[in-house]
Amino acid sequence: MSKVEKLGFFTFLLTVFFVFHYKYINEFPSFTHAWSQSDRYALANGFVDNDLNFFKPQTLVYNHPIPNKWDTADSTRITAVDFPIHDYIPAIFMKIAGNKSPFFFRTYILLYGFLGLLFLYKLSKQLGNSILISFFITILAATSPVFVYYQSGFIPSIPSLSNSIIGIYFYLIYRETKRFKVFSIGILFLTLSALARTTFLIPLFAVLMVELITMIHKKKINLKVIFIGLFSFLAILFYVIYNIYLRKTYGAMFLFSFKMADNFAEYLEIIKIMLQRWTFHYFSWIHYFIFSVILFSVLIFKRKNITQFLKDRKLIVLLLIMLFIGNSIFFILMAKQFENHDYYFLDTFYLPIIILTIVLFEFFNFKKIQNIIIPILSIATFLLFVNAHFMQKEKRITGTWDIVNESILNFRNSESFLKRYGISENEKVFVLGSYTPNIPFLLMNRTGYCNMYSNYSAIKKSLDFPSKYYIFQNEFFLQDIYAHYPQIIKHLKMIATNGKITICEKEKSNQNLEQFLKLDNKIPIVDLKSAKYRNVEILASQEFVMLFNAKNDKQFSKNRVVKYTFDSKGNPLKDVSLVVSLVYNDSLIYYKCFSLYFNSKKVWNQNYNLFSLPKIDSKSSELKIYFWNPNKENISISNSDLTIY
Repeated sequence: MSKVEKLGFFTFLLTVFFVFHYKYINEFPSFTHAWSQSDRYALANGFVDNDLNFFKPQTLVYNHPIPNKWDTADSTRITAVDFPIHDYIPAIFMKIAGNKSPFFFRTYILLYGFLGLLFLYKLSKQLGNSILISFFITILAATSPVFVYYQSGFIPSIPSLSNSIIGIYFYLIYRETKRFKVFSIGILFLTLSALARTTFLIPLFAVLMVELITMIHKKKINLKVIFIGLFSFLAILFYVIYNIYLRKTYGAMFLFSFKMADNFAEYLEIIKIMLQRWTFHYFSWIHYFIFSVILFSVLIFKRKNITQFLKDRKLIVLLLIMLFIGNSIFFILMAKQFENHDYYFLDTFYLPIIILTIVLFEFFNFKKIQNIIIPILSIATFLLFVNAHFMQKEKRITGTWDIVNESILNFRNSESFLKRYGISENEKVFVLGSYTPNIPFLLMNRTGYCNMYSNYSAIKKSLDFPSKYYIFQNEFFLQDIYAHYPQIIKHLKMIATNGKITICEKEKSNQNLEQFLKLDNKIPIVDLKSAKYRNVEILASQEFVMLFNAKNDKQFSKNRVVKYTFDSKGNPLKDVSLVVSLVYNDSLIYYKCFSLYFNSKKVWNQNYNLFSLPKIDSKSSELKIYFWNPNKENISISNSDLTIY
């Protein structure tokens, strides 16, 4: 690269950083796929805790979903996981700095993504595109919304993708120079890619298949290629065997099974959902427009050249065919994951689509129309950046429906809260209803156990774990824990609450719910038990039904706890919610939406809700508690009891 190229590329990377990543470089793993990302962050924390023992990867949780479905108190936090090099390296920097900030992990993944973009640029030039077009193709790749979001994230897709790009680049250099050392470097990067993210076996397999087909075509065996290919697969096989050992010995936090659809109809439904949910997360409308224009231009204006071009570029065409076939097979095997995980696109079809784009641009000689093409590409670049910036914000949109993000907010600053009540960092705590395994422990800076599923069996079994302290989130306790296992209050004693989470100690008693919550000695400021409120009929014509409304009430100038229990009966297929909103100075400062549960139209279902209201100035405030019936159903409410302490 010339000095001008280097300066231009460095400026481009700085722009990408400040436009897309600067604001979020210290952000705790939150929002889209916070669960997956926090598990990787927990691995890095685990390496810091185990003095950087690479071969004993661990998170912060002592019970595993595989094979015991969270039901067993394991003796270690060790977990099976794909070659965790990209969790280990950030841990080294954390260890050196004496700081477990997400900054180190995010920065490492970001820089690895930049390395991948650099080699993508070089790959485009290697395949014959000009500096200008190669630079624009790199911009196309760098502004894919899903790439942007995860480029400074925690999952290993970005570094594995970068390693695959680097590997393919060196492979193409090898095919041109026949230098075996270069081939070895390419296979090394492709092997590292596959080790860290099993999906990236596909690029490695594609390259080796192209080599095998070449040998068959030439009727000549290349022993060096066979040797390095076998060495690569043996390295992967060795870690796979070790990973199986980890899984059988310690258990696993991470998926190790296929997720195929049950039939062809389900595959079609999954594809439909993917298109609806992720189409404009994979690429923006500008991307699709550019792809369409360049593809149709080739088919219309360059169709006579296609046959000759394919002959001249048969190597890269064959590689693309192998990539698309391999990724299609992987989609069949893991279809159910694609439905809910946008980053599986980065693991599969993103790379062949970008390489195909490089190939399609090769058909045209843009130097002849450089005066026209530069303004067009400049406008396109601006639109690509604007859209990607917008999508960064969109992927961080959240609300009360986002239980994971609510959990993050509830556990934030909980480390000092636990320390205040004498719970040391070495104490193994149990988190009831954690919703994600590692997030509560990362924020508490503790280790321990969790139950991911709030049902009678799981909650009851949790009391048999060797933990002295139990922690739950206040707003989810009544509806997700107490409602499923009311006897829980006979086994725990509340120590303290900060309004968001509550610390309990294991202790048997004969207390009732109010005594357990320490509300028995408090005088309610609101107690709605009259017939007017106990039984409510919500008609199909009513979208909103007000239960309680208080304006400028001095009683809400202090922190308040709201307990609301009731029975409901209605259509189980429809969504009806209890909504709590608190407005202060025309700004919504508190909003919760609790879904009502229905088993059938004929059976009464118990609903339990507990939440804490922030203190506000009595002036210019309004508290509303109401039912929201957006689908206009007939709903019956009985035994309603609203109490505010």
